[in-house]
Amino acid sequence: MNLYLVRHAEAKHIGGSITTDAARPLTADGERAALMMGRFLGRVEPHVPLIACSPLLRATQTAALLGRGLDRPPVQETWEELSPGASHKALVARLAAAPGASMVVVGHQPDMTNVLAYLVADGAAEIAMKPAAMACISFVPGISSESARLHWLVTPELIRTLAPGI
Repeated sequence: MNLYLVRHAEAKHIGGSITTDAARPLTADGERAALMMGRFLGRVEPHVPLIACSPLLRATQTAALLGRGLDRPPVQETWEELSPGASHKALVARLAAAPGASMVVVGHQPDMTNVLAYLVADGAAEIAMKPAAMACISFVPGISSESARLHWLVTPELIRTLAPGI
């Protein structure tokens, strides 16, 4: 099973008609980056049945745009465990209870990097994830820090450089 951890794409700042953090939509650049990362994911793993995301607008928009790059539309679920500041241990427990198929989770910074560091280095690593960055972790067997293996971590900038046609 592969788990794809994604930080939401670039979002607008609070101001004007955007009055709360939860209501921050993606910028035009953020939308383009999320679409591109979805196309990249579609080449790496064309069928991911589930994309779970934070309930905040920028995460739900990122999840929907990622799903467009896959060969079949995935189920999109909102998980409170992906809300900003949620416990990474609660997220890992939710992941462990999920079906064994590959999945994508879309959350926030620093939560996604905290989960990544917990899974692959028992919390003893400092990892940075730019907006729309994606990490691939495999688990053999079960979902735990003892069974997690980081395969790669990519950013939109890297994908634009290495695969400009995506």
